[in-house]
Amino acid sequence: MPPENVQVTNVQAVDRRRRLSSSDTGTFDVTYEIDANENNAENILDTVNDPGFASAVSSAVENDLGIPAGQVTATASAGEAPGDYMGCATYGEANVRCNRGDPDFDSEGDVCANDNTPDEAICTTVQNGDFLCVVRGCLTTDPPPAEPTDPPTDPPTDEADDSFEGPSKFDQAKWGPLSDYVVSYADAGKDSTPHHYVYTNLGESCHHACMRKSPPGETWYCDDQSLFNVDGDENKRSDQIMNDDCDPDNAVGETDGPQDCEGRCTNPDDATNRSISRNKSAWAPYIRNDGKCFYAHFKGKHKCYIPRSNNYRLCGCQSYNDAVGEDYEPNMNIVEGDGSTGWHIVSDRNCNNHCDSLGLTCNAAVLNEFKGAYDMRALEELLTDGALGMCDMWDDRLVKKKNPAYRDTDKRCYVNPVDANGDAACNLLSRSPDTRFCYCGDAMA
Repeated sequence: MPPENVQVTNVQAVDRRRRLSSSDTGTFDVTYEIDANENNAENILDTVNDPGFASAVSSAVENDLGIPAGQVTATASAGEAPGDYMGCATYGEANVRCNRGDPDFDSEGDVCANDNTPDEAICTTVQNGDFLCVVRGCLTTDPPPAEPTDPPTDPPTDEADDSFEGPSKFDQAKWGPLSDYVVSYADAGKDSTPHHYVYTNLGESCHHACMRKSPPGETWYCDDQSLFNVDGDENKRSDQIMNDDCDPDNAVGETDGPQDCEGRCTNPDDATNRSISRNKSAWAPYIRNDGKCFYAHFKGKHKCYIPRSNNYRLCGCQSYNDAVGEDYEPNMNIVEGDGSTGWHIVSDRNCNNHCDSLGLTCNAAVLNEFKGAYDMRALEELLTDGALGMCDMWDDRLVKKKNPAYRDTDKRCYVNPVDANGDAACNLLSRSPDTRFCYCGDAMA
């Protein structure tokens, strides 16, 4: 951090209503203002709130002023300085902290700062069209209406009955259970490999669905890019895939396209004709619980990790080998430890300090080898005794220094991409109710 970006804004003697003079000794509150961007603000907050930071400040002051060791004590805390919009506190940059596009896909009303506090802030569209992180309830003008987001429900466990019929509007005798639906293409996705298209159950993510539908002896992995180049044809859209692979030889735009064919979306029963509408969301394509179908307007916006309690999502699965370049092997470090060595759920202190309290060190190498939804599911099973009730979603889009980690507001578990190298930082902490998953001690394998 450049020195010019750090300023002392106040030095106040505790219990005195005056500024510090050069001859004063005692206890003082010192306020610093740091000019930081979205990329490094979180690291600054984590560093200052680290319990070891205060002792480092004490030592630095003693060294700089020639004071004997042990004469200076310090405490430190950091928080994000709010901005202002029409008298309301805001956090982060407009359209950055709250971002409607890749990689965040935030929605109206998503919590974006100060989770579970009285001044909790939410993503809000303001009058000039910006998407701002604004304190809840402060603005007197209502934001534009947004598509309601339903809280996800718990995904089904491996022991549960995995079959489901789908919307009641569908003629089950004609179309069969939606859980049996599989359409396969030999050449699809950005990597032009075999893909298999299946539906989620309500409240289930595409990662969960691809795992559930993997045939015996095979391991499928959900592909965010599965809507590209369907069967080698760049023009085909997801309305064909979701409508019982209707007339696969016809590209959209010809006289007889998917919208004109007979399928469960266009003909849910013999007496009903429907069209398939377009949707721009990251969870499209999907079938709404009332039987209405929506195809994806943006092929690249589709994301595997999102569950929807009112939608049956269409998902593209590929073999694990095609996704990663090698066959799936369970992570041998995700096993029961001895109470010290192994995995720990940690809040409000970093992995270094937690492991040190056990007489061990944080193993960054194990954290870096932890990647993909299968590892996250295995760890969730381990830490919940097989209940799988912790994570509603396994977000595997980005490499993050605190991965694997858990966000309480939406029960989201973060994990590095399945084909990425990790970049773990054991010195960073998660503030409760969020958590980090720390690995202490030697690797199991």
